[in-house]
Amino acid sequence: MRRKRNNRRGRSSAISAYAAQNFALRNDWFGPGKKEEGTLGVQLDLAKQNVLRKVGNTDFLQAIALVQTYRRNLAARKLGTPEDQLPAVSCTRLSVLNIPLADYKSYRAEVRDAFIAAGKFVREQNIFRARDLPYQSQLVPLAAIIATLGKKWEDHGNKAKLSQWFWCGVLGELYGGAIETRFARDLVDVVNWITNKGPEPKTILDSSFNPTRLNTLRSRGSAAYKGIYALLMREGGKDFRTSSPITAQVFEDEHIDIHHIFPQKWCKDAKIDPKIFDTIINKTAISARTNRMIGGKAPSLYLKEIEKRAGISRNELNSTLETHLIDPSLLREDEFVKFIDARRTELLELIASATGKAMGAAVDEPEPIESDVEEEGETDDSLEEAA
Repeated sequence: MRRKRNNRRGRSSAISAYAAQNFALRNDWFGPGKKEEGTLGVQLDLAKQNVLRKVGNTDFLQAIALVQTYRRNLAARKLGTPEDQLPAVSCTRLSVLNIPLADYKSYRAEVRDAFIAAGKFVREQNIFRARDLPYQSQLVPLAAIIATLGKKWEDHGNKAKLSQWFWCGVLGELYGGAIETRFARDLVDVVNWITNKGPEPKTILDSSFNPTRLNTLRSRGSAAYKGIYALLMREGGKDFRTSSPITAQVFEDEHIDIHHIFPQKWCKDAKIDPKIFDTIINKTAISARTNRMIGGKAPSLYLKEIEKRAGISRNELNSTLETHLIDPSLLREDEFVKFIDARRTELLELIASATGKAMGAAVDEPEPIESDVEEEGETDDSLEEAA
């Protein structure tokens, strides 16, 4: 569902407060028409990465608030301040309004660079476009964590922990509601977990995936749907036609997107319920050219066509299909029901591996109402209007 925010008045107040001190917050975000001393043009830097193009000014200010309040909290701890008197780590509207201009200037470049690093991390998870981000909102704590860890976030063991936290948030579907409290807790918990070998973050403990959820994931509006799509590529899914791993370059060059494995037309002709054939279980990352080869044909037919037109052997194509957690023999025999059952099992193992959590028992739940409207980051209209 679309994330709603009502922070416009708060940002306007921040703009006014900084303007009174002769600092143009709007220019610092959008970038001035000409080079203006002291402004960064943060949006211009972030927009260089497709995956960061929906980061809004509110996201940026919230990440700064997290870093600023975390360091205030840390400094107070070092002075021996009693636990109940420590300043809170926070990114609420009030926390954003209370960022002193000196602190904003001190942290803005660091947090901008942390967002850029967060974009790198997300791309390493095989999420290459903003529209494919499971949660735009999760970039806020991710950037704050990276800013706090510094270069340590890139260390193999630390990145593995960061990855587990990220996928627990995505597949546990934990960033869809009121989330500022979780942002603050994530920063404290993840940094403590990584730097001090503290307990697992609450986001990891809270995360769970009901196996029956796979039966209801049908649209891009779902974070888990987008997450599984990315995981299939991250874990080695290759293009059917070229057998090339789906890197960022292949993703762009081959126009990779998520498509049906058993085509919609074939499924409809076979009288299969769309509630079954439209789920993520029957979808994977496929190039535009390969998808045109598939058309509406039975898998047994389109696989032969791919072999013929791409000059690929049966065994080579079978190996490629397996990288998508597809049983080639079931696909070649047009065994839809057996294919669905087998792939469901494989996907659940994939989810368990990404989250580091054993899969619980399936529990029947009411089917969620999902919107096809993608979650969006804050638009920049607020700064336009407030300027």
